[in-house]
Amino acid sequence: MRVSVAICTWNRSALLDRALAGLEELAIPPGVEWEVLVVNNDCSDATDDVVAHYAGRLPLHRLFEPKRGLSHARNAAVLAARSDLILWMDDDVLVDPVWLGEYVAAARQWPDSAFFGGTVVPWFETPPPAWVTANWPLLSHVFAAREFTGSGAEVDSQFMPYGANYAVRTDVQRRYLYDPNLGRIGETLRSCEEIVAIQQMLADGHRGRIIPTASVRHFIPDRRVTLEYICRWFFTMGQTNEAHDAAHVPPLNTAWKLALKSWFALNAIYAQACYWVARRMAGPESWLWAATHASYCWGRLARRGPTEAGDDAWQASP
Repeated sequence: MRVSVAICTWNRSALLDRALAGLEELAIPPGVEWEVLVVNNDCSDATDDVVAHYAGRLPLHRLFEPKRGLSHARNAAVLAARSDLILWMDDDVLVDPVWLGEYVAAARQWPDSAFFGGTVVPWFETPPPAWVTANWPLLSHVFAAREFTGSGAEVDSQFMPYGANYAVRTDVQRRYLYDPNLGRIGETLRSCEEIVAIQQMLADGHRGRIIPTASVRHFIPDRRVTLEYICRWFFTMGQTNEAHDAAHVPPLNTAWKLALKSWFALNAIYAQACYWVARRMAGPESWLWAATHASYCWGRLARRGPTEAGDDAWQASP
């Protein structure tokens, strides 16, 4: 079996260095030929130096995608892959030594499955504050946590892998490229390009499996463990869903559009008011839901999308 490990990166050379070092520890099963595709998505840092450092240590190929955006970078990797199976990982993860082998075994065990998803364990730079752990059901998605049980369970719309760690058969992946309207661009937090592609696969009758033992650790720097970042994430998720609906959902008539926007506006105002009141009376377990819900609703209502420099988000303030 031929395997491509694909990493898309933008200006995170230090994290990429650590991710590539982790790949040196992989146990490669007998009969497997593998390659590592690193897509430089118009980087301006030391990314090329890092790639050159590992060129003689890994079966590595450097690709360059000048159109900035994660979806563009993913599509470049798909078109360049010379393999039977593409394994996707982020540039800020460390793979388990058996990661590749577990996906290869799954692809062999379930030849009728088109894609596979693995475990993503958050790896915090420092232990997260108590208000994060107390609100983990709400915040786990912000930190891309995916912890599964039951090897081989089938994927459905409520049980999806995340982009930091999943695998797709290459012939299937080439029929489901990534939507450039979704996915991160520069410093923005827009996402869900992989979720939409997987949903399309499921809608067309393809099957997927969960492989809990195909595990990675996902680095979470301290700057992401803040109320400001979390509200930005929810705001951009609102924008992401708005962009998805505009591209993939049949358009509503004027009356329904007005009703939907009014619903989001009322929810945003109500949640923001709840946040301001609760913030002065109780701890985050009481008001975090309001801050994040207001941010999401304002994101749905935003008239313009995020720029590469960041997101134009409402921020909860102390």
